[in-house]
Parts: sequence; C-alpha cells; structure tokens
Amino acid sequence: MRSALLMSIVVPVMGWAQLVVSPEVTDFGKVVQGERPSSVVTVTNPTEKPIVVRDIIRTCSCADLVLEKRTFAPGEAVKATFILDSNVFDGLFQKTFFLRTEGGKSAAATVKGDIRPRWRVEPRPEIALGDDETTATFKVFSLEGDCQEPMLATFTPPSGLSVGYHQWKLAVWPEMGIEQPVYLKVTKRVGTPWVVVPRSIFVNETEKDFSMVVYLKPDTLAGANDPKLKEVDGNTVTVSPLRDGMMVEAVGKATNQGIPLRISIPKEHLGSWKTPKTFVFTIPSHGTANLYLKSKIME
Repeated sequence: MRSALLMSIVVPVMGWAQLVVSPEVTDFGKVVQGERPSSVVTVTNPTEKPIVVRDIIRTCSCADLVLEKRTFAPGEAVKATFILDSNVFDGLFQKTFFLRTEGGKSAAATVKGDIRPRWRVEPRPEIALGDDETTATFKVFSLEGDCQEPMLATFTPPSGLSVGYHQWKLAVWPEMGIEQPVYLKVTKRVGTPWVVVPRSIFVNETEKDFSMVVYLKPDTLAGANDPKLKEVDGNTVTVSPLRDGMMVEAVGKATNQGIPLRISIPKEHLGSWKTPKTFVFTIPSHGTANLYLKSKIME
C-alpha cells in the first residue's frame, strides 16, 4: 500500500512540463536612460513531450520577452529576446517574467540592471505654483559629456482658472534627435476647493422618499474650523443638476462638521434614475464640491 501511494504522488509531478531558461538572470548592467538594449536567452524543453507556452506574464512595463515560437518539440531549444525600455524609470531594478505552459509549471526568466538618468532637472521635475506665482521655470542639465549650459523650459498656466487643483504634463526635448523627451509636471491650486461629507452615498432603499443631511467644508487642514465657513450662507449654495422633485436646503448655521444641507428626493424620482449621478455644489465666491449618489437599481 505504501508503494502504491508513493506512485500516485510522484507520477503526476514527473508528468508536469518544465522549461529551462538559460541564463536564468539577464543582467543589462549600466544603461543610459533612453537606450533600448536587447539580450538573447535560450529556452529549452528537456522533456520527452511537446510543451506549449500559453502566455508570458511580466511584472514590469520596462521590458518585453519575445519568443521565436511558443510550441517546443521534445528536447528543442528556442531563442527568446529581452528588449529593455529604459524610459520607464531609473535606478536599480530586477523583474521576473513567467512563461506559463499548458497544463504545466511556469518557467521563470529574470532581467535586472541599473538605469542611469541622462538628464537632471532643477529645482525638480515637478513644480507646484503658489498663489502668487505665475510661471514655472525648469533647468534641464545633461549628465553626459562636458558641462554644458542647461536648457530652460518655462510654462505659464492660462488665466481665469476655476477654483480647484490643476495639473499640466510637459514634454521637452533638450537635444535634437533624441527619441524620448524629458517629462515635467506643473501643478497649481486656485482658491480653496471644498468637499461634501460624505463624498458618496449609496441608497439601499428606493421605495420610500430619500432624505439626508450632508456637510460642506473647505478641503484644508482646518476643514470645518476654517474661518471661510463663517462667510458662507447655506441658502446661497446651489446644486447642479437639480433633478425633478429634488430639494436642497440649508438646515442651520455651520457646525463643527461644516455647513449642513438637507437633500430630499421623492421615491418616484429616485426609483426612475437608471445611472449614478454626480452633483456639483457651488459655494459662491469660494468654489465647488462634488457628491456621488448611487442607488441599488442604478447600473
């Protein structure tokens, strides 16, 4: 009985397909950012049965592993090529790819290296403009060859921005002929954005009228203690879109939670909404805040 039990365990394991990758680890060494080096590895089927690679699972967008073919005859060796995209990030890295076979184990192939940045940006690749700042200025230095004058890149956000957070992504080419630009980012906050508490509501019951108190407050560290609360009359707050039968009314002065507003929606209207709704509260002279509402019947 003991021998029969041993065979029932061992035989399936021996039948599993297993590819062999050589070398198991591909080291690209030091790579200048922007380069796309490649390296060839060998994938071998050491078994006496054909093996089919169903898919290749990668854990990073920085590289591809391309097989010459995905069906391996018994004993066959197939070339696979690693292609590295050094534009994704910089620094030391090590990533593993898995070749998943039909009805068998996954073989592992690892790639590593050290991507050296080609450019240095001062003061940093991302600039957050203050209230009184109108233009972001970047200095882009080359890290290759002799010291050269930096390239200056400037960006001035458009005027008349609405209250809230704004972000722009810039692509600059410090030299002619380079394939990959240097990406820069500019952010700016205009005024003080507000938030609704809670920020989203899920309505479980649509067979009765809906009524709930929400609170508005500035999206700052002070929050409900922000002095701007005292400047706002809850009756001046408007909501868009104001659906049929829906009412929004102030229910008192600001508390330690914020400005209280009651939202009321008749059941016949709430039950007819087929999609979730985002309502925008406008606080005069201050900004806006969003509330996301969904009921159990909304897809």
